[in-house]
Amino acid sequence: MTGIIVGAVIISFAPILVKALSIGPTASAFYRCALGAAVLLCAARAKGAPGPGAGGKARLCAAAAGLAFSVDLFFWHRSILWIGAGTGTLLANTQVFHAALIGILLLGERLTRRFLASVPLAFLGVCLLAVRQGPSQAGDHHAAGVLCGLATGVAYAVYLTFLRNACRTAGGAQSAQTIGIASAFAALGLLVPALWEGCLSLPSGWDWLWLLLLAGGPHVCGWLLISEGLSRIPVSKAGLILLLQPTLATLWGALFYGEKLGPIQLAGAALTLTAIYLGATRQR
Repeated sequence: MTGIIVGAVIISFAPILVKALSIGPTASAFYRCALGAAVLLCAARAKGAPGPGAGGKARLCAAAAGLAFSVDLFFWHRSILWIGAGTGTLLANTQVFHAALIGILLLGERLTRRFLASVPLAFLGVCLLAVRQGPSQAGDHHAAGVLCGLATGVAYAVYLTFLRNACRTAGGAQSAQTIGIASAFAALGLLVPALWEGCLSLPSGWDWLWLLLLAGGPHVCGWLLISEGLSRIPVSKAGLILLLQPTLATLWGALFYGEKLGPIQLAGAALTLTAIYLGATRQR
């Protein structure tokens, strides 16, 4: 569980780096996946990984996770640019509710009373964090940004479910290969809209630095840590722990981009962190 928490902290910087890029949202999503896949698959080969641990099933789950992640990033990067790093990430992390539903209906997971009590608390915290103070800066894109954020939440939950199954099947020792395969399929999934938009010109200047930081930090290191923990805890609990990401992303947005964080947002952050603690710890 510690790995998931540390990974959530690392991926909380992803929207900050996305917002720093001057290339379009689809191009930034494609390049982060392509670069991340290259690094991860090379690392897996250097370790002598023979392939996904259990063969076809692990490979299929990783591929499905990658395609879901391509949908996730397609909508999420737009949401970040249109309504802000903090709010876009908060809406994306409505995944916790979809993840819990998937865990109950498809995986036969049982939710404890402690977890059930933490979910509405987390929801309240996320709602408070999403409240805007003053006029919106999103202009005509505000409604579209909100819808993109909510669509991201659905795709994110599907991604986590397939990724967890791939990691459990392949084994924790092959996390780099599992995430690498998922990243490669995510890049393939993003290639079609990127070509349609004609946005795949090579980045230049500072964009290369931000892309390398985005691919090497949140995409590689962050998701490696998360994937190693996903196989050991229920997907519903993992989804709740990952609410740490939007809480921190909101703080980083306020710090780096002046996305205002008032008393209401601070209260929301405190509620969300409390919910994460309640949902991630055992009841005595």
